[in-house]
Amino acid sequence: MPLKPTASTATANTAAGPFPVYIFTAQPSKGYAFAVSHNTFPPEVDMKDTEPLLEKICKLALSGDTRLVSTRQVTLHGIPGRELKYEKKGQVLVSQRTYLTDHEAYQVYCVMPKTAICQAHVNEFLESFDLKQR
Repeated sequence: MPLKPTASTATANTAAGPFPVYIFTAQPSKGYAFAVSHNTFPPEVDMKDTEPLLEKICKLALSGDTRLVSTRQVTLHGIPGRELKYEKKGQVLVSQRTYLTDHEAYQVYCVMPKTAICQAHVNEFLESFDLKQR
């Protein structure tokens, strides 16, 4: 994080029921945000095939006034994930990686004004995310 993050909690209302999402956000200046979120899925959520769940997460991210710029599969220590880049309201570019492991989801986000993107900072932040090996 470029500075000490602020912690918050949101509730995700899903077909499997509501569950908490923990979010850590740093906003170094107006229009710029770096965030990491984490949630645990209920035990009844099937995590054997992560692709359908990644698709649902991506569709949710792309709802509303968004335009997909790019998508690609990523992995972290063999953990499957997806990277999305999308414009939100034509004003900002969001770079997001989502990883699914066991019954947990981790998301890493960078938000920058569309007219002032620093790809080096985006790459540095996204690549800095890591999960401890168990």
